[in-house]
Amino acid sequence: MKSLPTRNSKLALHRAGFASVTAMLDYAARGETGVTFYNAKGEQLSALSWHDVQQRAHVVARKLIGAGFARGERILITADTWPGFFDSFFGAQYAGLMPVPVSIPVGIGGKDAYLDQLRRQFAASGAVAAVGLDDLAGYLAEAAAEFPAIRLHGGMDAIHSLPEKPVDLRPLGGDELCYIQFSSGSTRHPHGVQITQAALMANLAGMTGPAGLDVVVGDRAVSWLPLYHDMGLIGFLMAPLASQLSIDYLTPRDFARRPMQWLNIISRNRASISYSPSFGYDLAVRRGATQVPADLDLSTWRHA
Repeated sequence: MKSLPTRNSKLALHRAGFASVTAMLDYAARGETGVTFYNAKGEQLSALSWHDVQQRAHVVARKLIGAGFARGERILITADTWPGFFDSFFGAQYAGLMPVPVSIPVGIGGKDAYLDQLRRQFAASGAVAAVGLDDLAGYLAEAAAEFPAIRLHGGMDAIHSLPEKPVDLRPLGGDELCYIQFSSGSTRHPHGVQITQAALMANLAGMTGPAGLDVVVGDRAVSWLPLYHDMGLIGFLMAPLASQLSIDYLTPRDFARRPMQWLNIISRNRASISYSPSFGYDLAVRRGATQVPADLDLSTWRHA
């Protein structure tokens, strides 16, 4: 598998200042950095440059546009940490659709509770499509059965089975909405917050600038945070994209199983940006008390 660099060899660092999410991705796609996914053993599963992310999103966008989805319609996406989330989230942006990232099942309440959550989020968001991991296709189908307006649901195959038509992309612009955010606690009575492109861009300018992370050439990020939570979605997807950084991902489940892999990846890839809620540090410290590798080196980690 390819290894993604920490630095772009020719592309200049541009800390935010973009008009929209697709403008950020279009700029980052000119470089060599990108996203890498790891498993609980610290093994690389896949790596996508930002250019790869852009091109895959273009394919998804053309399929969605060709299928007749109208500008501004909502697509619910289960926000697991895998390439399919990137395909669908950015594909929606290029198609002029509104992504609605939602949580995956976390084992509290079981199947019925998750189905109830999905139904409430369908109703609150007005989604007309829903995609996610293949493992969740059954959940999406069962929850969507009560909503006749939902005309596409399933795993990413539901999108990939659509024909790719030679249509023009119609990316969401800087004066439009960007996505709908459900807070981590908004399951029983969900209220989606509409995030505008302009608000996100202003947030990212503050995060990546001198008053925030003060991103510099050579920074690299690592995260295990869920992408349906704003700390994960904005802090460890949008912010690295806005500053053309490479980022390495563990899923939240794999972090919980083997928290030391978080630190191992920071050490191995010489990462400088990675932060967590306090319980994440506590878990890593407890596990690390008996499992600290002799070669663990966190000297490059400057934002924790």
